Amino acid sequence: MKKYIKIITAHSFEILISLLTILFVFSPYIRPDLIIGSDYPFHLARIETLAQNLKYGIFPTKVHVDLCYGYGYGVGFFYPNFFLYIPALFCILGFSLEVSFKLFAGILLTAIFLSIFYCTYRLTHDRYISLCSAVIFLFTNQVLGSFYYEFTLGTSLGLIFMPLAICGMYLFLVEDQKPYLLGLGFTGLIYSHVLSTTLSLIVCIIIMLVHINKLLHTPGKIKSLLFTVLGVSGLTASFWLPMFEQFIAQKYRVSQPWTYVDDNVLYLSKLINSDGLGWVLTLIVIAIGMWVIIEHNKNNKFLFFYITGIIFMLLPLCGHFWRLFRNVFKFLQFPKRLMGPACIMIIFAFSIWLSTQKLTERYKKYITVILLMFSLYAGFHYIEQRLNAVEDFGNRTLYEEIAGIGSGEEWLPLETTRDNITTPNQAISNSGTIITGNRTKQYFQFHTESGAKFYDVPFVWYKGYSAITSDGQSLIVTKNPDTGITRVQTENLPENTAITVWYHGTLLQHLSYTASIVTLFSLLGFSIIMMIKRYRKYSNTEHL
Repeated sequence: MKKYIKIITAHSFEILISLLTILFVFSPYIRPDLIIGSDYPFHLARIETLAQNLKYGIFPTKVHVDLCYGYGYGVGFFYPNFFLYIPALFCILGFSLEVSFKLFAGILLTAIFLSIFYCTYRLTHDRYISLCSAVIFLFTNQVLGSFYYEFTLGTSLGLIFMPLAICGMYLFLVEDQKPYLLGLGFTGLIYSHVLSTTLSLIVCIIIMLVHINKLLHTPGKIKSLLFTVLGVSGLTASFWLPMFEQFIAQKYRVSQPWTYVDDNVLYLSKLINSDGLGWVLTLIVIAIGMWVIIEHNKNNKFLFFYITGIIFMLLPLCGHFWRLFRNVFKFLQFPKRLMGPACIMIIFAFSIWLSTQKLTERYKKYITVILLMFSLYAGFHYIEQRLNAVEDFGNRTLYEEIAGIGSGEEWLPLETTRDNITTPNQAISNSGTIITGNRTKQYFQFHTESGAKFYDVPFVWYKGYSAITSDGQSLIVTKNPDTGITRVQTENLPENTAITVWYHGTLLQHLSYTASIVTLFSLLGFSIIMMIKRYRKYSNTEHL
């Protein structure tokens, strides 16, 4: 006990500043009601229906049964649910949707802070500089905006793992460290947000290209990198394999984007204010740039992160670039999404720059406190107008109020519109006969009439739906080519046959879950073996 008290006392400054920073950023949630943002209906409905799926006994979830007015929405194929099980479990434990989200937001903010602290510590080996960097980062517009303006859970999760992936790639290639951090970063990214994964991959490819000679000529580098890619691919197979299977099965509305990058180029005023880094980090960028010009700094480590960060920061302003590469980057939709990696690269550059200034511990503490105060003022000034944008979610069932499919409706089949999802309890035969069925959890049950060749049942079609009769006969399930609604073939069935339809999944999905579990236990076994070998080696050395 005395040992732990001594450790806490020795690091009391870092612990105090960390707690205050996280508390200050989280404080807008310590009040009744919930601050909403542009994507709040979509993500809150995802959490709520994920909890419902767990109550129905569905795990893992790919199709959220109660979304789409009960037609089921396969958002779980394209937006990872891995971390959303945390707030979903809070809901199951009895917390309201509002409280569950707030608890989850607190966990995310803490994880973002710790991620930046750890990465900058690995780059600088200075805990005070790492603390200072984490303080600044948590108050940037990219972090605050993702919670209080845009309500983008995927982006928020990406801000935890993107620093780990980028830092991990740099340490692996440039400083010859093991690629564990790189693998952890990309595993978390793939289970968090596909777009953040793509942006991180772009940054890591840039790092690879800049240091291509070291990659090619250092023995074992390529082998280690390929092993890491293989391990990450195996661990995350349960997400990306089912996703690609669904992409092959049909086209989705995301293939016809509702907006393009060249329509959303940033103005300089927005880059400086709402959509940029935030005033504190922007001023730091300018100050460091002036210092570089005056001092002619040639620290390659610092310059790489600084220059790359500046390029990512300024690219959203370049309308000609986005018009030229409109089709290449149509997945991005908004160029300002580059500000996430830009913010991370610049905070890395700042931490490296500050570590070269040979400051005493006392001055580092002063700088941290001063920057916390400036960041606190700038951060609350940025979100001040959002403090009254609140709604009460304490006693609401959100999926009964909205479709929960997002404004872009990206993951509906290309043929499906809202007009096709208005009768969640009806099956319609090829002759137009309407049969009212019954819904029980994830199941829809109805009885056939004589002579019907097929019925369109109230589910949006994704590959993996099953239908059986009361005597156990499996039926062919396809989709209506005009509406994207699930179709059950019933030709030659006797009249009044009871049919049950539900989402069962596919063989590839079950294999992907197995692959992820096998990879996880294989890596754990490998890690245990390596730890035993190191322990024995250490013991033998001590004995000698």
